[in-house]
Amino acid sequence: MRRRLAVLVCAAALLGAARPQPETRLLFIGNSLTQANNLPELVVSLAKAAGKRAGAEMVATGGFGLEDHWNQGDAQKAIARGGWSVVILQQGPSLDRKQDFAGVSRSYAAAANDVHGLLFTAGDAWRAAWARDASLALYGPDNFHPSPMGSYLAALVITRKIFDVSPVGLPAPAFAPGVARLLQDVAANLK
Repeated sequence: MRRRLAVLVCAAALLGAARPQPETRLLFIGNSLTQANNLPELVVSLAKAAGKRAGAEMVATGGFGLEDHWNQGDAQKAIARGGWSVVILQQGPSLDRKQDFAGVSRSYAAAANDVHGLLFTAGDAWRAAWARDASLALYGPDNFHPSPMGSYLAALVITRKIFDVSPVGLPAPAFAPGVARLLQDVAANLK
């Protein structure tokens, strides 16, 4: 009897492992900062590399803030369609100067706290990365939009928080040696 029970337990464990996990559906609402380097697709790619099922859609218009999206109605319609696991709202940049990152971060933390939402601390990750290597080109050539490196770091932060996975060892674009590991370490060690 004991042997038969052990076989049944093993079979149940194998059957449970074979069940596909549900897809995490992400809706990104933002502006050109979300569009730059296709942040939603970066997050989906990283999640899949971590063994998670994910899909994403984006409602983004250059120069738009959240109030603009609300007034236009496209974001409301996308949310109303339902089926989303997480809706990611990107407001910024409220301010575009490095010295304003701390104030912007406090403002976003308060907003997330008020609605019991998740806070994706991409700006804090950027500051932490610059603290380790001030030469990192997180901004693109226009000094406003993120570079591929900056978007990658933001995607690592978002992926870690939503999927509860370590960003260390996730695939990276071809950055200089050690840069991908530095960005992954930064994202892994954020509070």
